[in-house]
Amino acid sequence: MKRIFLVLFAATLLLTGCGMGSRPAASHYREDSALILLADRHYSVDVSVDHHRYHVGTVKRSEYRNKRHFDRIKDNMVIVQPGVHKVTVRRRGRLVLEQRIYFRPGDTRTIKLNRER
Repeated sequence: MKRIFLVLFAATLLLTGCGMGSRPAASHYREDSALILLADRHYSVDVSVDHHRYHVGTVKRSEYRNKRHFDRIKDNMVIVQPGVHKVTVRRRGRLVLEQRIYFRPGDTRTIKLNRER
C-alpha cells in the first residue's frame, strides 16, 4: 500500500513538474485602433488612410457637454490596424490635413480640425 502511494505521488510530481498540468493559452483577439475627427460643427470629409478611402462625418466637439452619443461617434470613426499610417483628410477636394500617425493596439486617436472659413 505504501509502495503504491509512493508511485502515485512520484507520478503526480513528475507530470506536474514537466508542465503537463498547465499551458498558457494563446489569445487570437486582435485589437483594432480607431480614428475620430472632431470639428466645431458636423460636416462630411474624405479620409484616406494608406490609400484606403473613407467618407465619414466629423463629430461635433462641444465645450459645455462632454457626453457624446456613442452611435454618432461609432458611425463616424475609421477603424485601422495598429502601426504607422499616412492619414489624409480632404473636404470639398481641398487638403485639410496630411500627417503620419502611429496607432498602438486598441488606441483611439482624435484629430481636432480647425474652424472652416
